[in-house]
Amino acid sequence: MIRKNLLTKRKQSGLSLIELMISIVIGLIILAASLAVYVLIFKGTVIALRSSQLNYDLDNLMLVMTHDIRRAGYWGGAVSGWDIDDQINPFMAAGVDLTINNDWDGLGNDCIVYSYDFNNNGTVDNSELVGFRRNSDASVSMRVQGTDPDSCDDAGGTWEQLTITEDSEQVSITDFNLSLGSLPPDTTIDGSGPYPAQVGFSQCDNVDDSVSAADPSVDCSGYSPAPSTGDTLAVRRVVNIRITGQAGRDSEIYKSLSSSVRVGNDALKSAP
Repeated sequence: MIRKNLLTKRKQSGLSLIELMISIVIGLIILAASLAVYVLIFKGTVIALRSSQLNYDLDNLMLVMTHDIRRAGYWGGAVSGWDIDDQINPFMAAGVDLTINNDWDGLGNDCIVYSYDFNNNGTVDNSELVGFRRNSDASVSMRVQGTDPDSCDDAGGTWEQLTITEDSEQVSITDFNLSLGSLPPDTTIDGSGPYPAQVGFSQCDNVDDSVSAADPSVDCSGYSPAPSTGDTLAVRRVVNIRITGQAGRDSEIYKSLSSSVRVGNDALKSAP
């Protein structure tokens, strides 16, 4: 009887302390590995989402800018068949014509302002004074209404930010460069490039002469040979744009874009 009880006790014996500790260590290792994999997957997902959001925001910003700038100087009164001198286009008059200010706020930020006949009524309305600018907080705004045609500040118009996401995570625009001339290549890779060279440039063409050469400027100041008085000069404008944006919460996620916009409406003037 006693022997039978001893056998029963042996069959019911559990893990030793050493075995239990080994089991706990193995379990912790498995748990740590699982957590590490989860963290990597979560981090990769966050990076992918931020990259996708940045691509979406920057692509749309460039799309809006290029499409809108291309319309600069459009005038409903210049419709074919109207007996109107194109040179009196009110949307290309001094102050409302396309202008780039490469330091509008004294902090080195670029701004472009222009106008076009949105409602085809032939006159310049406040809602037809538009533009884009980089702000000191690394955002980009669009002018939706103006009171001072060639002004880039809030006192001269109403500006709305374009680079704020739905969850209020701001895309930082680290590079925002505008030019009416060609731009050299930029090979930096620190979040503001690299950019290829943009060789397109604005130029002044004498419509009334037979010379193929044109003046590579927007004010026709260096034209050679000098045009005759009364010759029609057509300023064919190209706006070069370079933009780099960074994810608001991860500066290592960035994207760079460049584009050349051929303005559809040439500015016409008579040689003095």
